Amino acid sequence: MKNTTMESNRLNFGNFFAEDSISLTLEQVNLAADMSQTLATRPRQQWQVYLNILAKLGTIEWLRMRSPEFIQNHSIQLSNPSVNQVQVGNFRLNLIVTDSSMNSEVCVPRVFLEDSINPSQFYLLVEVIEDLPVVEDSEEQVNVSVLGYLTQAQLNQQSPIVLDDELALFSTDWFELKPDKLLLYLRCFEPETVSSKQQLSQAVQSVVNVANWLTNQLGEIAQELSWTLLPPLAYSSAFRELRSPIELFSDAVTELKNQAQLVIPFEARTAYKELICGEIPMRLYATIWRIDTELNSQEWALLLLLAAQPSSNLPVGTQLTVRDELQVLEAPVLTDSTQDYIYAQVIGAYDEKLHVSISFPDGNGIILPPFTFVG
Repeated sequence: MKNTTMESNRLNFGNFFAEDSISLTLEQVNLAADMSQTLATRPRQQWQVYLNILAKLGTIEWLRMRSPEFIQNHSIQLSNPSVNQVQVGNFRLNLIVTDSSMNSEVCVPRVFLEDSINPSQFYLLVEVIEDLPVVEDSEEQVNVSVLGYLTQAQLNQQSPIVLDDELALFSTDWFELKPDKLLLYLRCFEPETVSSKQQLSQAVQSVVNVANWLTNQLGEIAQELSWTLLPPLAYSSAFRELRSPIELFSDAVTELKNQAQLVIPFEARTAYKELICGEIPMRLYATIWRIDTELNSQEWALLLLLAAQPSSNLPVGTQLTVRDELQVLEAPVLTDSTQDYIYAQVIGAYDEKLHVSISFPDGNGIILPPFTFVG
């Protein structure tokens, strides 16, 4: 997690997560109000339970919008502990609710920290804002935003302040401001991996410097990760039943050149990596080249092509996602069983990290170490 100051966190919350704000319906707001009166008796308790239920409803809608495969007919359970929790597959998410992203600290139920029977893997910082109606007789608007997340492994490195028998205090500076990264963890890791800081950091810290490829070198990390560098690309329209990796890629690029006006310069270099997820053997091709412009903007292009290995097929619903540190750049999905591959092309600045993941309709997936261009 980046070491940022408290002030920078406050400034960045709104910028990072404006697109992740969920507006709840009047029906959802009324449901939260009714349930809060059922689950609590004192007014202060009712208010907190009300916020917790709104946070859970908003988080479920956020998950449904961003990754609908995670949420299948999810319902609110009528018990006090459950309104602070969302179950996603084998993961338990505890919701830490705040009514202002400007708060530097947030209260957390101590039961979250002491539940060894049902441990959580993630703590989500969720903001609930009630906007009073501007026009008389208009409806009150409730917006819910997922501000950040904290893994159990990261929490183990912190020291929450115990306030009393029921509450502890978290710093909002502990939370990471990357919801897409959270979705990758939910899709591609197992709970025991997220609980181990060592395994988690090893999974996300390796970086492949593709600038080496232009000088006919893979680089140490790419070699360790079993990438294979191909010779310069030569377009081909020939078809043979048994084709080499370079021939398979050349045929795909020839097709893209004709159908999608794809242009790859001669000096571009390509490497590929064999992958397998479950019983699906795949091959991921990565082609890179410098982008020369009159403005000398120091940019590079990354073309990714994901194909099944010969005698295999990618399942419909397979998704190839490429993102930078702030947002998803491309996320093509295989929609036709007759398709041989899916591809994505993006542009990055020098030193910028581009993150790549592959997900499948059964919820499994692969996260690759990020690509960067340094050199």
